[in-house]
Order: sequence, then C-alpha cells, then structure tokens
Amino acid sequence: MAGALSAMLPGAPLAQHQSTPLWILSLLWLALLVALQSVLFWLNLPYDQTPDQDIVLAYNALVMNSGQPQEYFDHTGYTYFLLLAPWFKLLHATGFLSLDSLTALPPTADPAAFEIAWQQIVEAGRLLSMVIAAAFTVLFALLTARLFDDRRIGFIAGLAFATSLGVISQIGLLRTELLSSFFVVAATLLAAMAAAGKWTSVRFLLLGLAAFVGVLAVLAKVFALLPVAAVPLIAVAFGTTACTPEETKQVRRRRAVIVIAVAILTGIPAAMIVITGLTQADAAAYSYQPFAGGPLAFYQGIFALWILACVGAYAVIWKVPLEDALSAVGALVIGTSLGLAVLLIQYDLKNVVAATHPVEHMFVFATWSNPALGEQSTVLGGALFGRIAEGAWSLITTRVTNPTRDNLFWIELFVVASILVGVWAPGRRWIVQAGLLLSVSWAMQSVFLLRYDQRAYHIYSDPFTIMATAVAVARFRTLLLGRFGSVAVIGGLLVYAYWAVSAEAFWSSRSPRNPAEVCQTHHRYLKQIEPFPFCPEDS
Repeated sequence: MAGALSAMLPGAPLAQHQSTPLWILSLLWLALLVALQSVLFWLNLPYDQTPDQDIVLAYNALVMNSGQPQEYFDHTGYTYFLLLAPWFKLLHATGFLSLDSLTALPPTADPAAFEIAWQQIVEAGRLLSMVIAAAFTVLFALLTARLFDDRRIGFIAGLAFATSLGVISQIGLLRTELLSSFFVVAATLLAAMAAAGKWTSVRFLLLGLAAFVGVLAVLAKVFALLPVAAVPLIAVAFGTTACTPEETKQVRRRRAVIVIAVAILTGIPAAMIVITGLTQADAAAYSYQPFAGGPLAFYQGIFALWILACVGAYAVIWKVPLEDALSAVGALVIGTSLGLAVLLIQYDLKNVVAATHPVEHMFVFATWSNPALGEQSTVLGGALFGRIAEGAWSLITTRVTNPTRDNLFWIELFVVASILVGVWAPGRRWIVQAGLLLSVSWAMQSVFLLRYDQRAYHIYSDPFTIMATAVAVARFRTLLLGRFGSVAVIGGLLVYAYWAVSAEAFWSSRSPRNPAEVCQTHHRYLKQIEPFPFCPEDS
C-alpha cells in the first residue's frame, strides 16, 4: 500500500499528469483489498451466523426466482432483489450454485441437504456483497479523483472507504444498505461534478444520472431519502461559473426545449406512478401514521420544491442562464422519471406506496425500537425531535468517551482541525463544502439511533465523512501530498487500515451466532418454508 501511494504522491496534482497504468493498478489493488477482506473474514462463515438479514433476503430472492411476487417490504429492498435474484440465476447457470429458486430447496426432512443448500445460497449472497463493495470502492476513488482533479486524493478516499467501519460491516452480510449507499454516493459525486464543471459538455447528463441513481437508492432502502435530500445543497456548495461554457443563446434555448419536452414525455407516466402511490396508501405493507397536519402533510411536494429552490439558488449564485436552469430541471425530471419506471420491472403496489411515503415507512421501524414514538398522532412530534436530539448528544459523548470505537473518528478530527486552521486563511469556500459533508454524516448518524446503534448503518455516513476529508486534503494538498507530508499521510493510512482489519478479524471470529433470531420472525419473513433445523419445535 505504501509503495503504491508513495509512487503516486510526488509530482503534479492534476490527474492527467499522473501515471495511468499506476492508477489502474491502484484501483485494482483497492478492489483486491475488499475481496481479500471478504474471503479471509466473512465469506465462509456458517449460514446462520447472521440470519437477519442473510436468510431473510436470500429467501425473498428465491421466491422471486420461483415466479412469485416479492414478500419482503421492510426496506423495501426492491432494487436489491432485482440484483440478487438474477445473481443467483447466473451462479446457478454457470454451475457455481446448486439451486436458484424456492421450489428447488431440499425439504427440511433432509436436514443435511437443507443446510448445505442454505450454506451455498448465503455464501453466494455474500459474494455479491463483496462484488458490490469492490465496485463501490473503485467508483468512489474514480469519481473523487475526477472531482478534485487528483488521483492521489482519489486513492486516499478509496482506501479510507475500503477499510471504513461501514464497509467492513457490510461485505460479509446480505443487506440492502450497501447497494443503496452505492447509489447515494454515486448521485452525490455526479451532482457535485456537474456543479463543479467537470465534463462540462455532458453536465446535464450527469444531473439526470444523479437523479436516476438517487431514486434507485431510495427503492433499495427508503432511508436513502435523507442523504439524497442533501445532494442538491451539496451541488450548490460545489458550484462554479466555469460550468457554463460559451454557447449561443439559440443553442441553450434549443437544448432547453428538447430537454423539457423529453421531461414531459417521461414525467407523465412517472406522475401516474406517484399518484397511484399517494392515493393508495392503504395498500402499504404496514399501517402508516400521517406525516403531519396542514400543508406539511404533503412533504413530497415540499421535497420537490426544495430541489427546485436549490436549482434556483445555484442559478443565482453562479450566474447560470435561465435556459440552462430549465435544462437542469428537465434533466432532473427525466432521471427521476426513469428511476420510478424501474418499479415496473417487478411491479408491486406495496413498493410504489413505500417509495412515495418514505418517511412514514421509516417511522414504522423507528416505533419498534421506540414505542413512545408510536403514541404520536403524526410522524412529526415532540417525541421524534427529542429522540433525534438524544441521538445527537449520544453521538457527541461517544466521540469524547470512546474515540477508538470507530476509525472514522480520526479523520473526522482531521477535518475539524483543518477547518479550524483554514478559517484563518484566504479562500474559505472549501470550509463550507467540508463542513456541509461532515454535517450530513453526523446528521445521519444521529438519525440511525432512532432504531439502534448498528455498525452496518455507517455505510451511509462514512462516505460523506471521507468526502469531507478529501475536500480538506485538496485544500492543503501542497503540504500533505508533498515529499515530507506524504510520509505522515501514508503512516496515518496504515494505522487507520490496521485498526479496521484488526477489528474485522475480531468481529468475524467472535461474533455470536444467534440463529434463533430468525426463528422468532419465521412466520413473518419465511412463510413458504418449514422452520430451520436449528429452530425450537415451538417456534
């Protein structure tokens, strides 16, 4: 690791001035690092090591491969199942998996064959998690390098992510958060790149793609709405007048007309999907409490206005012509519409309702951990805000009393220290960018505690912390990435990665097996199979 990074550190900061073969090798090394963690610590663990969510999600993919409708709607997991089910089919077709559907499962009367089958199924799912995590790491490094025009910063971000708490808690599990966060981070970096004038000629395509993957993130896990809501504001923070190329007004107007026309054509069927979800809330998998009374009840419309307000703010601050602002809105509508159209691939009204009521859907599970929240007449209430405030305070006290619990603490500390130093220096806009990204990370960590403090949830917040770190490193790159500063950077990365790998080895070897957990909810999540051999007879 030190050799690869030290070879990249000296020299000009711009990406095009750095060795392309070395950059490709560095990306492959990052992917291999993720794969190695999975193989060494997670892949071959017993299938009942973490039955929630391993068995539950794998079962649902088997159900869908049997030609039956989706049964699991908690997250809702929709785009995850669209990937997991064909992944099982692919491995089965190539001989790496003995079965790919529920109908092919051995009976529980033959416990040896039944358990061998489930071991293979869960390992196949863990293999997909490894592939997603590796692709996530490489994409994160690539887009970060492009955003900051520095492959060294991209490599640092990729390595920090590959050994972050979120990743090492996800690559050994079947969970929807990993894919959802993949889409969230892609949306964030694509929007920031479009706003910052990267690939200026296709900036509206980047915006549309950001909107598309942002919707896919929510369809994988509705919690993704929270970080997705921050993306428009992050785009404003990364804006620049350089993203407006020299074009004639006629060219801008023609493009705006075409983009708006396509937006209308794609937006009409998407609007029908949204209307269906909003008007048929009774079909939801769970009973929803109203979001709020009065105008706030229609928060979906307020969310749309928020995005429009950010586009308007960007146009005013960065002096964007009206035609380009309209093109941006049209691109966002097109991307969102295409994302919603994905719901039609394996259509189920419950997914549509959840996607159009993401906050109410999240709130259901918050009440499971905090019954007092369920006593509120609406989602927005004093108990909710009080619980979030408690989560924020818990976050602060944990950072003070137990800083070594999470290796991300040290790079958070680096970002805060950089901001305190940089506030006295000229050129302070980077402070807004880094501060905003770090605030989004902390806000998500506070909301996590509405349910419980689980390491796996950090796959959402960790990338934003690392992006904030990349901003700070870019600001001080002359100092940090010079010949002497690189020694400290490499040393810090080694310590950071060592903590992660050591913790990962400990967790995987000492993690308690609790297979009875899935037995307690068998009737809800595994309806079409008999209880597992390890379940008590009265479960």
